[in-house]
Amino acid sequence: MEYSDISQLTLKVDNKYSRELINEAISAYRGGAFRSAIVSTWITIVFDFISKFRELNNVVNDSRLRKLTNELDETIKEEKKEKFQSYENKVLTSAKNFEIISNHELELLKRIKDDRNRCAHPSFNNLEEPYNPSPELVRTHIVHALQFVLIQAPIQGRKAMEHFKSELDSNLIPTQFEETKAYMVSRYLKKAKDEFVHNLIKEIIDMLLTKTMEPHRITILKSILEVIWNLKPAIYEDSMKRFIEEKSQNLNRDYVLNISHLVEVDSEIWNRLTDDFQTRFKERIKKVNFHHLFQSATFNSNMMDICEVSKILLNRFTECDSSETIKILSKHPHRKFVELSIDVFSSSSNYRLAEANGGNYILPLVKIFKSSDVKKLLEVAGANRQIYEAGGTKEILIQVFDQTRDLLPKTRSAWEKFITNQIKNCGGNESDYYAYPELQKKLESN
Repeated sequence: MEYSDISQLTLKVDNKYSRELINEAISAYRGGAFRSAIVSTWITIVFDFISKFRELNNVVNDSRLRKLTNELDETIKEEKKEKFQSYENKVLTSAKNFEIISNHELELLKRIKDDRNRCAHPSFNNLEEPYNPSPELVRTHIVHALQFVLIQAPIQGRKAMEHFKSELDSNLIPTQFEETKAYMVSRYLKKAKDEFVHNLIKEIIDMLLTKTMEPHRITILKSILEVIWNLKPAIYEDSMKRFIEEKSQNLNRDYVLNISHLVEVDSEIWNRLTDDFQTRFKERIKKVNFHHLFQSATFNSNMMDICEVSKILLNRFTECDSSETIKILSKHPHRKFVELSIDVFSSSSNYRLAEANGGNYILPLVKIFKSSDVKKLLEVAGANRQIYEAGGTKEILIQVFDQTRDLLPKTRSAWEKFITNQIKNCGGNESDYYAYPELQKKLESN
């Protein structure tokens, strides 16, 4: 690693005092004062760990951590040098105990401590030949200090996971995606080690697949998965390959449909499932009650894009009552519902049913209408007296017009034809209620 690369790492050190101290070590290294560089590097590590212990103590309820920080405060207050040396000697093992560093990192940091002792204490060496570390060794120590300590967050491993679960349980994590992203990046992901991110993904998959949770919590977890996918795609892909098949194989029947939550985030997850599980999933869709079907988000757009699944879902959709239809179309509008919904609307057998079908089947989908859908809708509305003479149809069609205004270049003739026929039905009276005068005005002004 070159000088410039080390300097780039120092920019990632949040603690300004740690950054100042490591820059002193780097300056000594560049000036050829290699023993001084190692001593300064160790001092920086100790200082930074102490800062991390204090920060961690403010967010994690741990009696051992509280005791450790209290001991330090007493040592500083009483100015007991020997006690501070003891504190310094156990700083690495303390960091390992609180899962801030791994076993591998502990061993590499111990080498810095050992070399610091060789540099600072002549009795550690042959008195006739002072210890002379190589520039390559010094550079390696500085890089390890930066990578394993200085640029890392103060919370990792099990403690970080416990803290994450606590914040999730306390509803501290926002539900809106951008806010969730900012929160997770600042609290957990900005400096997270790969191992922690892997474990976080595994934990989220486990919660989504094997737990019954409130909708807002499911939304948060799916947002976090999406954030990780955007920020750390390699870790995300590797974790999904490792965990999805493992988790899905032994999934309890009551939770089989929960795989929909993951497919809603990433459609490729469906292709990672075994043929046996896919079959179990499709059979479960056919038999489960509507509440479970809806709560598992099985009607989400990615699921509806899977042909073999959407056929079953559309069959279930036709069996739904109006309240269930509203829920599905409001939360999961999809192109595959459009034709079916227009057909339901066209078959309205009385005024009130026409109004209900328009509100339940048409309006939730208008935003995804194509010009051909608008033309078809106006055709069936103009052909069914129970629709065009229903008092509430006017408001429904006005909303359709307003929300598909961008399609007017292709739909204007269909609107004009519908209005012309309505005027005829009203004996040529353009101001008649059922001649839709409001729509006439909208057409003229657009």
